[in-house]
Amino acid sequence: MSRLRLMMISNIAIILLCFGTAAQGQKDPWGNPILSWFRVRPPQKVTIVNKLEYRVDMGLHCKLTRLDLGLNITQYGASISHGFTVTRLGSPQMWCRVSWKDPEANVLATTIIFFNALWGDEDHCHPECVYEINTHGYQKYTNVNQSEGYKPWENFVKWRDFSRRRLR
Repeated sequence: MSRLRLMMISNIAIILLCFGTAAQGQKDPWGNPILSWFRVRPPQKVTIVNKLEYRVDMGLHCKLTRLDLGLNITQYGASISHGFTVTRLGSPQMWCRVSWKDPEANVLATTIIFFNALWGDEDHCHPECVYEINTHGYQKYTNVNQSEGYKPWENFVKWRDFSRRRLR
């Protein structure tokens, strides 16, 4: 009886281990689990094109179609070049996070795409973009109207909750 119970426990442990390994899923070019980028829910599909380009499908929520060179940001004397295009799909209360790295500046940072009700209505939903430089405690953010500024990370953690509001 004890041997049977031990076999059952070991089988359950093996199954859980397999599920845990599968749940980790794909990793970015630097070895970070892609699922850890998304704080709301994991994406349906992630395709790594190269170190500066990802194709991320969030199903009915949002879709990041390209991440490439194009937008120049200067902070603390370090120039970081990147860009992206966003296609809105369905409800805009979702936001997703994508890691990227500039080979010239050698900086690993994060791009957070917002779909929130504060910057637009149902017909004109404006994504808000927040850029985090991991070596500093501030982010440079830019909205659709090209206004920009810096916010401490502590304030941003509270401020990001607005992205979960539903459009009316």
